[in-house]
Amino acid sequence: MVSFRKIIFILFVLIPCLILGQDKSHDFFIEDEFMHLNIDLRKSNKSIDSLLQIAKINNLSSKDIRNTKFKKLTANGWITKNSDQNILQFKRSLTFLTQLNENNFKSILHDIFNSGINYGYDTDAEFGVNHFTTITVKDLENGTTKFILPGHEGAKKVVLAGSFNNWSVSEYLMTKTSSGWEFTIKLDAGMHLYKFIVDGFWLNDQYNLNKKPDGHDGFNSVYFKYNSEFVLNGHLDKSNTILSGDFNNWDKQMLSMKKTNTGWRLPMYLKEGRHEYKFILDQDWITDPSNPHKVANQEGTYNSVTYIGNQVEFKINVVNAKKVFVAGTFNNWKPNTDALLPEFELWKTTLNLAKGNYQYKFIIDGNWMLDAKNPHTAMDGDIVNSFKAVEPNTSFCIKDFPNAKSVFISGDFNQWDEYGYSMVKIDDCWKIDLYLKPGKHLYKLIVDGKWVKDPTNSLFEPNEFNDYNSVMWVK
Repeated sequence: MVSFRKIIFILFVLIPCLILGQDKSHDFFIEDEFMHLNIDLRKSNKSIDSLLQIAKINNLSSKDIRNTKFKKLTANGWITKNSDQNILQFKRSLTFLTQLNENNFKSILHDIFNSGINYGYDTDAEFGVNHFTTITVKDLENGTTKFILPGHEGAKKVVLAGSFNNWSVSEYLMTKTSSGWEFTIKLDAGMHLYKFIVDGFWLNDQYNLNKKPDGHDGFNSVYFKYNSEFVLNGHLDKSNTILSGDFNNWDKQMLSMKKTNTGWRLPMYLKEGRHEYKFILDQDWITDPSNPHKVANQEGTYNSVTYIGNQVEFKINVVNAKKVFVAGTFNNWKPNTDALLPEFELWKTTLNLAKGNYQYKFIIDGNWMLDAKNPHTAMDGDIVNSFKAVEPNTSFCIKDFPNAKSVFISGDFNQWDEYGYSMVKIDDCWKIDLYLKPGKHLYKLIVDGKWVKDPTNSLFEPNEFNDYNSVMWVK
């Protein structure tokens, strides 16, 4: 067993790292010898389920939470605190940790402090455009981004803190200039939250009009690192041009494009994946004339289609075909959207796809076919499809089943699909590469129809079937 004194000592050292920058409206944290769980009912079911998983509450779902079925929580030592119509609050004494052996104690501490939770600050966004009264954040030609804090010449120490450095109060020490302070960092495309810490005082960027609540009656400033640009040449006789798409619920006013000497343009951040869009020219809706990818809509016309992400080539050898398309989970299985072009008997196309795991098939003159050169498969219902991982970050190599006829892998990353993703035997190893989001993942292998934990992985935990799931942490 683990002594309570040891628990308190370890948590005393680690708590400052856990609580720093935290938004306690929706999180899991440790304070005053208790684990605290705050659930914001305004969040999505997926977000709530993720939080429950991080808190290791495996027998409760977001549906139970919304239906106020808390008996499973109270049966496991959780106490209801003050709650309102939007925020549910629970806590659990840390004394339960004393009942664990050394290995389980280390395991739960690992889960708490390495869960990948972003301390309540949601940095996921479908799209974004920056709005500054004075430019205080700008992308440089070398790919880095410079943050500028004008004024404050009398300050002794200024720090840039944000979602990009886990709100560190010391890591990004800004440099004093003749007009203020600045710091340059490398950012990925997306939404980034930030503040300045001036001699210990936290300040948002007064010149940045984009902001989000910080959970402490204040705001974080928001900066979007762009990854795309929409351009419409010509139409200079129009007084206004709007970009509208599925990413902003086809809003008719939100995204005004800027008029240039040659047409209209709008640089912006757009979440990786597939997006449909149109331009609105003084109330007239048109597709993008420079984009050949189009799909029929419910109004009987067409929308332009764009893919944001990594370039992925699809190709197949076909003789005497008239039309070849590729369809999959990346385009909602629409059969006539993404055409392959012929080069003699080789048909191919390149799409930009977000990092992830995809199922797909080729459609040759109306006939759906697997990719014969791809041995990996997955299933949608009872239909077998080809499987491809884009920008995989996790490799599996299982050598313990040399005589197996088939090995599949399934877990929380594919909703524990009963078929799973097929692994391929290469030499003496069953292999597959997957893209897994950062954080904790549970999975099992399906060997000749039997579910087993990964014998090559020493990390595992009990499940509701009196068995074990293997555990994988992805940075």
